Amino acid sequence: MIENGREVRHPLVSVIVPAYNVAEYVKTIYNSVLAQTYPDWELVFVDDCSTDQTAAVVQGIADCDPRVRLYKTEHNSGTPLRPRVKGAEMAKGEYVCPIDADDDVSADFIRELIDRALETGAEITLPIMRNCRSGEEVEIFDSEVLDKGSVYTGWDLVAHTLYEWRFGMNGGLYEKEFYKKCLNYLLGLRLTVKAPVVALTESLMFIDEAGSRVLLMDAEKVAFASKAVYNYRYNPDSVVEIKSARSFNVLDSNMFIRQALLDHGCSEGPLWRRLQLHLSACLADKMAKYVENYSKLSAHDRREALETLKRAYRNYDPAEAAPAISKIFYVIFRSGFYSAVMLFYLRNCLKFRLQCFKAVFKRPLGRACQRLLSAR
Repeated sequence: MIENGREVRHPLVSVIVPAYNVAEYVKTIYNSVLAQTYPDWELVFVDDCSTDQTAAVVQGIADCDPRVRLYKTEHNSGTPLRPRVKGAEMAKGEYVCPIDADDDVSADFIRELIDRALETGAEITLPIMRNCRSGEEVEIFDSEVLDKGSVYTGWDLVAHTLYEWRFGMNGGLYEKEFYKKCLNYLLGLRLTVKAPVVALTESLMFIDEAGSRVLLMDAEKVAFASKAVYNYRYNPDSVVEIKSARSFNVLDSNMFIRQALLDHGCSEGPLWRRLQLHLSACLADKMAKYVENYSKLSAHDRREALETLKRAYRNYDPAEAAPAISKIFYVIFRSGFYSAVMLFYLRNCLKFRLQCFKAVFKRPLGRACQRLLSAR
């Protein structure tokens, strides 16, 4: 295609939307893609055995717009992973862009991503993710440690996803064959752990946590498109909220992240220590959350959550983590499972009370007390 007197390449982009009981969001995400300033796209919905009208709504749109296609899975997958793989297999585009049905993107989203991908030759091109919650929009990008204009290797960025995410990966643009290769590796990943992780890879609730790292590990180039905006719409029923045993499944997913690092030859050095910090902090947090939310969980969820915690504890090696964690954490983990659960809970309680105490001293009464104490 000729634009402004020069030839411009417009590769087809396949937008993949895993869909499970999202009938109310289908038209919104369709309109978001329809509004794109980039002309060469297709929209592939993969319905994961929805029990609502999702498939019917998508089919109604597809009947009117040939760029929209619907595929139905035979069995519910439990997570978006297998639908994304199926969507990539169906995709006609050179690039794929997975988007969740309940999110939306800026009008120049695809154009900005594809321009940046073609400019840099990156296998992964990431938008700037905004976490939209309670009427606020918070940009998920740490500009103090990362530069939106730079091109990174995937390994450069893996460390910035451990312990805390320094950027978002939702709505990334991927070279299709690269994407399929990485996700099929993840589907076939086999763990070498002390206590078996009972859930299959594709049924883990937090498989995206592992999948994102796998994609980065295999990428030679990763770029950011600073003007492409992905709006993540906070879902109060999300599994990250402590409302059921599913929220503890992130501990199982962590074992896949650890295995992927081992498979890629990383078993020492700064990145491995960062992983150990990540595993330790996550396990400690979930131990404390179990006690904090005990009364909110059903009897069944309590048992499931406890089994998940025990399995994670058996797979965790304090000696392996010792170079990365504090001596206090090391001693707590070595004290035994139930002792560690209670100690991390008490630590959180003490930490919360200290924060409240500090907050009081920021108020006028607190400042008055400080002046009184200093006068004495």
